Amino acid sequence: MTTDPALIGAQMLFLYNPNYLLASGERADLATLRRGLPTDKYGVRNSNVLKKLPERRIDAEYNGWWSCLIPAEVVRQIGMPLPVFFQWDDVEYSLRAGRAGIPTITLPSTGVWHADFYWKDVDGFAHYFSTRNGLITAALDPGFAPTSLAKQLSREISHSIVSLQYGLAHTQLRAIEGFLEGPNALADGGQAALAMINKERTRFPETVTRPVSELPAGVRFRRADPPPKAGWDDLVLAKRAAAHLRGRLERGPVAISYEDARWWHVGRFDHVYVTDASQAGVRERK
Repeated sequence: MTTDPALIGAQMLFLYNPNYLLASGERADLATLRRGLPTDKYGVRNSNVLKKLPERRIDAEYNGWWSCLIPAEVVRQIGMPLPVFFQWDDVEYSLRAGRAGIPTITLPSTGVWHADFYWKDVDGFAHYFSTRNGLITAALDPGFAPTSLAKQLSREISHSIVSLQYGLAHTQLRAIEGFLEGPNALADGGQAALAMINKERTRFPETVTRPVSELPAGVRFRRADPPPKAGWDDLVLAKRAAAHLRGRLERGPVAISYEDARWWHVGRFDHVYVTDASQAGVRERK
């Protein structure tokens, strides 16, 4: 298929919206541990492929392993993937291949259906592996910037705390500790870490999805406030944190839909019910 070794991947379509393309030609921002970013502003994504064909060839930094071919020559040249399944292993391997001069190609108009990511709540055990493995990937990159990444993670943990997501904040902190343990923590493929984080998360009631029938009768629904103005995020975060410390929060309970559950909005209340991303129930935060 290619004259020289290359990683060949396919695009990704929404499983529950099968005519819509989710991912194609992706890149990662290691400074913020963000994946799934577009490499080309003209590439087709989040679009109906029956109306707009994803035929433009664009460069890819990595391709998800929902569908990806890796030649044996590549493995012989750069080694095996890291034992960090199931988060960031595909990103790390493509970045490693790229540093060795081996490109990643996402074939236009080829794809597989995958469970829609927006149905998955970030407040789950998988976030441990996402954060830990993202840190490993960033640390292996020649441009690793620990100071800026530490600031980013501190900000995200603060967002979790003011959002009354103490289990998520704990998960993020444990992921950082797991990264600092070094390579020996990967010896069992993550089995001990999985058991540990699942057990510890049970201490936090807001990590449990409850049936909608548990919503109190007559609970008020509150729509989200506008996001902070550009450059004001840290100031608003400080105000929300101060309100929590002083106990000067609006009294709940209130109900907030998942798409409205932003930190600057949830952080105003002392007791909220938030719709789970899967729409299967609600989570109680207080």
